[in-house]
Amino acid sequence: MELKKYKLGEFVQSYGDGIHGTPEYNESGEYYFINGNNLETGKIVITDNTLRITETEYQKIKRLIVKGKTILVSINGTLGRYAIYNGEKISLGKSACFLNLKDAKDVPFILTVVKAKEFTSYLERIAGQSTIKNVSPTQVINYEFYAPALYENCLKNSTFLLKLDRKIELNRLINQNLEAMAKQLYDYWFVQFDFPNEEGKPYKSSGGEMVWNEKLKRKIPNEWDNCKLKDFINLFDSKRIPLSSKDREERKGNYPYYGATGIMDYVNEYIFDGDYILLAEDGSTSDSKGFPIVQYIWGKNWVNNHAHIILPKNEQYLMFTYQMLRSIPAKQIETGSIQKKISQENLCEYNMVLPNSILIEKYESIISPLWEKRKLCIEEINALIKQRDELLPLLMNGQASVNSEFYAPALYENCLKNSTFLLKLDRKIELNRLINQNLEAMAKQLYDYWFVQFDFPNEEGKPYKSSGGEMVWNEKLKRKIPNEWDNCKLKDFINLFDSKRIPLSSKDREERKGNYPYYGATGIMDYVNEYIFDGDYILLAEDGSTSDSKGFPIVQYIWGKNWVNNHAHIILPKNEQYLMFTYQMLRSIPAKQIETGSIQKKISQENLCEYNMVLPNSILIEKYESIISPLWEKRKLCIEEINALIKQRDELLPLLMNGQASVNSDLSAY
Repeated sequence: MELKKYKLGEFVQSYGDGIHGTPEYNESGEYYFINGNNLETGKIVITDNTLRITETEYQKIKRLIVKGKTILVSINGTLGRYAIYNGEKISLGKSACFLNLKDAKDVPFILTVVKAKEFTSYLERIAGQSTIKNVSPTQVINYEFYAPALYENCLKNSTFLLKLDRKIELNRLINQNLEAMAKQLYDYWFVQFDFPNEEGKPYKSSGGEMVWNEKLKRKIPNEWDNCKLKDFINLFDSKRIPLSSKDREERKGNYPYYGATGIMDYVNEYIFDGDYILLAEDGSTSDSKGFPIVQYIWGKNWVNNHAHIILPKNEQYLMFTYQMLRSIPAKQIETGSIQKKISQENLCEYNMVLPNSILIEKYESIISPLWEKRKLCIEEINALIKQRDELLPLLMNGQASVNSEFYAPALYENCLKNSTFLLKLDRKIELNRLINQNLEAMAKQLYDYWFVQFDFPNEEGKPYKSSGGEMVWNEKLKRKIPNEWDNCKLKDFINLFDSKRIPLSSKDREERKGNYPYYGATGIMDYVNEYIFDGDYILLAEDGSTSDSKGFPIVQYIWGKNWVNNHAHIILPKNEQYLMFTYQMLRSIPAKQIETGSIQKKISQENLCEYNMVLPNSILIEKYESIISPLWEKRKLCIEEINALIKQRDELLPLLMNGQASVNSDLSAY
């Protein structure tokens, strides 16, 4: 493909930078005064710390910038940051350069040009070696680059890249929402102290008892405590290894290299593997709101000596710990006036509020699924960025095209419509999953209130134990239980159908491919063309992975026609109306009480059957079933819809992307 040499100025109608003086700031001003550091991956980012000016001041210093036709570029300090101007109420400082394009349709193309590393390299080169790098707007528009001579094809490639950027931005917005949800709940429970009390009402707002804590110099909920941070976390700073820029250049690879504020580079080795929390030690130690800079990382990585590496002593408390560290006022643990530092000593000696473990665990159970979604979004962002950055030079110099290497339909609008359709499917799938998580949480919460905390409604409708209900010692269980309750062996409460299980090898399953799920210890392993069970059953993992991260057995609720292998016990209560109770009861057994084996865990029939369980009265079990069963039916419908949508999406995806199928205006497939 023929390449043509262009100059950026060919596409620019007018250009310039912001004022070189200092405007008169006003906290109540309606215009934001921005510089190059407010430009971030195509967007103008305005924070609580962005300075403001009045309308009068704006009129004195305004520049002619046009919504949808202006691209902003940073030309002082960090060079090459960029954003599209979309009508925000802003005024420009000297480190922001504006390019008013001749035609709005050129925006995707020019945006692609300025985000390319060649453009940033050009700016860095002409800025020289000065401490604070600086280039002029004229130097910006003099940038020369090569692109395919067929401008329409070049424009189409640019639009494709813009679509990638929009997907990246969408994932970032999703993550911001997930972060906000996790922080909001943390603040509500552990800062405002309005966690659910025994009646499910907000503790402090409902008159919950608050007591003075001398160490913290504040009131905290009754029965809460305080501790030094060193008694709650472990530090792994001794394992950190700094690498110079030269070292990193020689070690280029795929593993992220973290500093105080984020990923600095990628190297070919790692020193950490797993989930960790990083807290900035020096350099930039706090954010714009005065809290420490905290990162949550996972997988294989390398960390330098500018970030503390942290895990809670109880590694199940990761989400709580992350949010707790983000809530410490940085000034309480920082030292230094100019060069800030958060030392190990200051960090470890910080006095923290210590809630009861039940509440922390409850928080973890709610937030962990959201965090898994956040991690997936970040992984997708990184993959898309990698794809974009690898494609950018190929698309712009004509070595690749979205119509060939990507096999996208020639009609870009149709491609966009198809992508929107698939995105809607994914959103519906995710919505159903969130609904199910909530239904699961509600069912478990009620079970815990009634059958673990013993706060089922008494005859007056009040929580039994909290209202002084009689508790009696049970010798078999070695604990107190409500009066008139009993205990029994699990074998007297359930039936096992393990003798009907039939394992199939991977070869057997390949030969028997079909539509019936084939279950193992932890979930569906395959689909086969026959079934051996038909109906509602409970599965409990027998061997392999027998317990979850919280130390409880892996339990599944299944229904319909299916096949189960020999790695999961197949269970029904003797009274089949007690299915929901049985499912939650099995999920509440400490796995270590029924497991055998040190390395290869196993839950045998014998151990399972001999387990002593609390036996409530039948009236209460039936009441629980009457409340939960409708929720469970909704959950089953959601799962069935999820499976149907996934099947639809996976079948349609290749057809839509290669043009064999399309969607109507109402986004129905044809």
